[in-house]
Amino acid sequence: MLRGRRCFVTLAITLIVVACGDADDAPAAAPPAPTSSLPGSAPTATGTTLPRSVFEGVTVAQSQADKPPHEWWWVIDLAGGATIDGSGRVLVEIPQDEVGCGDAMRAIDTFQLRDGATVTFELIDDAPDARPTYWFTENASFDSEPAVRGRQFRVECPPGTEEVAADLAAQRALWEQAGVDTYEFTMSYYVFSGLYGDYRISVVDGETVSLVREDGSELDSMLAEELPGTIDALFDHLERSASADNFVAEYDSELGYPRSVLVDHMVNAVDDELEVRITSLTPGAG
Repeated sequence: MLRGRRCFVTLAITLIVVACGDADDAPAAAPPAPTSSLPGSAPTATGTTLPRSVFEGVTVAQSQADKPPHEWWWVIDLAGGATIDGSGRVLVEIPQDEVGCGDAMRAIDTFQLRDGATVTFELIDDAPDARPTYWFTENASFDSEPAVRGRQFRVECPPGTEEVAADLAAQRALWEQAGVDTYEFTMSYYVFSGLYGDYRISVVDGETVSLVREDGSELDSMLAEELPGTIDALFDHLERSASADNFVAEYDSELGYPRSVLVDHMVNAVDDELEVRITSLTPGAG
């Protein structure tokens, strides 16, 4: 928890010197510089000033809570001499929907936050849940550092993110303007999971009413909930991938829906790629 500031009252004896001259010639006394044990307005590396509740720092390690809703945790070395509970290193628990890059709210899996990244977060006055039992940094232990809860966790967006997001938004606007809410389409969804396959999907009034594999095999009901079964759901999914290391998409020139998408979240990783193809979309056929 954030400690309250201690206030001290100091009795000072002022020596008054009488001198001749006009009163207007006397220079005004400069007010004393404010001091605080907390970095309420800590300067950043660029010289700007952060609000009292916002802190900047560098990530040291990250993890995810063992129990639902599996909030994300970061170990952060605070910048500018800032301290929380007397420590310059702090563990911060952040809800998954409070993470993003730049000004946009993005899911944590839309970008890879590596150790050493510069981040900002807002401190909130709620006690965090239990600390993670392990960290993604090998042989790491952070038992002595204070733990807090934060929000509005932000990191600089990877290059190209804003361009991809803007293109997605423009194509989605075209799709919504077309007003197609009943349709059938075929989707190839190639990902390293049980969702891999080709599907025939029917949508009525914006809701999936039929979803079958083209090879006739059964799709687990829990897995089916993870598959984007409408064009709108597919846009939602792709928007969460806007800051992938590689994102290449082609859209239908008339309706705006994604016809072909290749996503590689980390170019140096394996089995994290996604390929989606939409073919034979027929409006009004649901």
